[in-house]
Amino acid sequence: MRWTAATALSHAVGGSFHWRKTRKSKLDQAASSPAPDARHRGLVLRRLSRRDLSQVEAHFKGLPQADRRNRFHTAATDEAIDAYVRSIDFTRMILIGAVMAESGLLVGLAEAHLNDRDRPDSAEISVSVDVGWRRRALGHRLVVQAVWAAFAASVGQVTFSFLPENFALVRLISRLGARVDLARGQASLKRSEAAERAITR
Repeated sequence: MRWTAATALSHAVGGSFHWRKTRKSKLDQAASSPAPDARHRGLVLRRLSRRDLSQVEAHFKGLPQADRRNRFHTAATDEAIDAYVRSIDFTRMILIGAVMAESGLLVGLAEAHLNDRDRPDSAEISVSVDVGWRRRALGHRLVVQAVWAAFAASVGQVTFSFLPENFALVRLISRLGARVDLARGQASLKRSEAAERAITR
């Protein structure tokens, strides 16, 4: 599914879904702790909440147009981003942020979109990283945390949608062992012991 502001809004008004953890996730174990990778020094990865929405908005608006297109699959305007952020429903979405420990600035974001009506046992993962924090494996770490959080919410598989030119995301999800369909711009990773080993390497 292409998660534009319009599609997110249509899902947000369709009802409520409350998820329950079945076991302690890797995210919980790492939450609010300094990043172990030296390239991520000064960062904390944590679960975001409604009080962080202004930071989420600023993060999206700080992305260049090419990155907005990769994230939203369209040339998202500032107004479209405003609408998308307003539509975020924390009963259906898990947001994992990479936050500067001292300033609180959000520099990376992964989202797990839960409870797709067409695929209720599935969650779609998306990720975006500030330009200044590229090539440090931060996107990989964010996606791994979002996948763990989705699995902890009793999701059986996670999916990804991407544009053909988004080579960085294709490489990232291929490393996690996802089944990638380049022609359709889609990938999936089913929950299994093999998948859990792949995302903890």
